[in-house]
Amino acid sequence: MKYKTLMILKPECYEWHIADDIQTMLKDHGYHIDSQKEVIIDMKVMQVFLMHYKEAIDKLGADFNFVGKLFNSYYFHGPHKINVMCISSDSELIEDTRKLIGATNPQKAEPDTIRALFSKDSMELAEKENRLIKNCIHASDSRQNANKELELWKDYL
Repeated sequence: MKYKTLMILKPECYEWHIADDIQTMLKDHGYHIDSQKEVIIDMKVMQVFLMHYKEAIDKLGADFNFVGKLFNSYYFHGPHKINVMCISSDSELIEDTRKLIGATNPQKAEPDTIRALFSKDSMELAEKENRLIKNCIHASDSRQNANKELELWKDYL
């Protein structure tokens, strides 16, 4: 049985020229990139992001201003490109991919994780600049969310 999850290389991967390095790291860990597409961020993609992050938007509320930070991070400031990927493995991969990418805050990520190796951003700097943290990569956090996110992003895979 093939197990699948969604991963997204965020705009900073293109700003910092690390997209290929991260993809190599994924492959070196035995993951297969079944499909991928580099996507220019326009309003249609932002609508998908709003649906993708709906639970976080609702949970964090108006004070956090997730929507404003999302637009500041992905729409108003460049580069305006992401890479949407369907990743697969012959074994369950959600927990392992989450360990590989590391903690949301790169400053708290384990040393050999993607976020620790490739991002030097911090929550404090992101907050000061009214944007989301530049942590390079998104990976689904559960089987249920992987299925939901793969369906949500299917036009870009």
